[in-house]
Amino acid sequence: MLLFLCVTGVSFFLWAVLDSESRDVDFNQFYAAGKLAGASRLYNWPAIRELELAHHNKAVPFGRLPAYAGVLKLLTYLEHERARVVWLAANTICLIAFAFLWPFQCRTGVLAALCWSCPAAMLLAFGQDTAIFLFFAAASVWLLQRRQQFRAGVVLSLCAIKFHLAIALPVFLLAQRRWLVVLGGFVGVVAILGASFAVEGPQWPIELLALSQTPEFSPAAARMPNLHGLTHGLPWAPVLEWALAFSCLLALYLISARADLTVAAAAALAAGLLVSHHAYVYDAVLLLPAVLWILESDSPPLMRAWALLLCGPVPFFALLTERWWRLGQLVTNGFSIAFLLWLGLSVWERKGPQLRSRFAIPSGPET
Repeated sequence: MLLFLCVTGVSFFLWAVLDSESRDVDFNQFYAAGKLAGASRLYNWPAIRELELAHHNKAVPFGRLPAYAGVLKLLTYLEHERARVVWLAANTICLIAFAFLWPFQCRTGVLAALCWSCPAAMLLAFGQDTAIFLFFAAASVWLLQRRQQFRAGVVLSLCAIKFHLAIALPVFLLAQRRWLVVLGGFVGVVAILGASFAVEGPQWPIELLALSQTPEFSPAAARMPNLHGLTHGLPWAPVLEWALAFSCLLALYLISARADLTVAAAAALAAGLLVSHHAYVYDAVLLLPAVLWILESDSPPLMRAWALLLCGPVPFFALLTERWWRLGQLVTNGFSIAFLLWLGLSVWERKGPQLRSRFAIPSGPET
């Protein structure tokens, strides 16, 4: 049954996304950024656009830190096609490693969910790097369970490769009072910022901020599986987005202060996606820890049915359509909000040690 589910899922998405006109567009962006790393032109839109159009009919601005571009420079020592194969293999390995590092109860179920995950298929097809972000988060949780807190913080700081998705992580750490993790994360972030200034010079923060204001940087806001996409087109959208973001982070703080490590980490990833302001369907792979925890735990039937729905492609395909995108927004973002709300209400009703045992997943030594 596992083999059947995996083969049918992979076959379906090969048919669905292999011929997409956006295939490889993000890898092409990273390859071009590697070419420009160290030349003080990383956030020069005409310069990187010219390099990208040499290999693809689409171009997207580079919105990562210069230190990351410095690492991507290693890819440029390979020919474009060979580098693409290496990048695809690296992200595939990261997804598989996530399945084995995160403290799930049923590994086979996780592998089946990955094979049927629309976000995972899209990130591999487009050459995105959210799988690497997810791997660093899972590796950090794995280290935390083995009481290696400083190392866990250093590894978690590597999530700065997509810093807009990591906004909720400090809230989760502070609420759980993991001070050594915070220290390790601080040391890692300082090192990454130092490397960024060494690669691109002192002007890169201003240039990145200016680039982020261009229309090309965040197109198709209605397709974003976050609060920015959910409030798109509504009256007072910015105010509503900020209010919802604050509420989500507050709920995450209350949850993390009292819940088990695994639950709090899953909630942090879901909240980070919600408040990211810039995310697309492939970034919804960060919902997998929450979705699979719901399916493995004693959760309400509605939440289980909702999580099972997100294991398939329908909500994400709806998000990509011209007609049903609002329904896709309600299903994807609604799940994250309902997940945080349900956990928040649970921690409000249950106080003290009972709550931790209520949410705990037996998965080895726990901190």
